[in-house]
Amino acid sequence: MGAVCVSPSRARLVTDLLIGAGEARPAVASVVGFPSGAHVVAIKAAEASVAVAAGASEVDVVADLAAVAGGTLKPSLSKPRPSALRSVRGSCSR
Repeated sequence: MGAVCVSPSRARLVTDLLIGAGEARPAVASVVGFPSGAHVVAIKAAEASVAVAAGASEVDVVADLAAVAGGTLKPSLSKPRPSALRSVRGSCSR
């Protein structure tokens, strides 16, 4: 198993439970902006910070699903803005 994906609020619990699993220990991953992705960047960054501080080694960011599905994003904006990703990534410093 490569990773166990949990809410940022559960990352510490899962990290602690996996201590002692040795080489077979899967990574702890977390998802921010779940489930809708409609969160503002500051909230996603805060969630990412909490997850990493709690032991997550991977953080996935959910896109704004309603905007993507509804076609309200311009094609050039259908991917996350680099500045938004930098904000989330910057909050993950250990």
